[in-house]
Amino acid sequence: MKTTYQTVVIGFDNHAAIEIPDKNLAELGGNRRAPLKITINNHTYQSTATGVGGKCMVVFPQRERDASGVASGDEI
Repeated sequence: MKTTYQTVVIGFDNHAAIEIPDKNLAELGGNRRAPLKITINNHTYQSTATGVGGKCMVVFPQRERDASGVASGDEI
């Protein structure tokens, strides 16, 4: 399964995450703990979705932000 959307990288001090909207989560089968492959600017990494405060989020580690040329606050 594949889904595409635009969002803003959410920063938490030195950490960052990407929110997966409910519509896109449904396209992926609705599993809030799903293993995912995320591609940003032609850089792909693996992570697992997790529920945080009622939202579905994916961790976006610093090494992956560096490799994709993205920083917290950027629209992707």
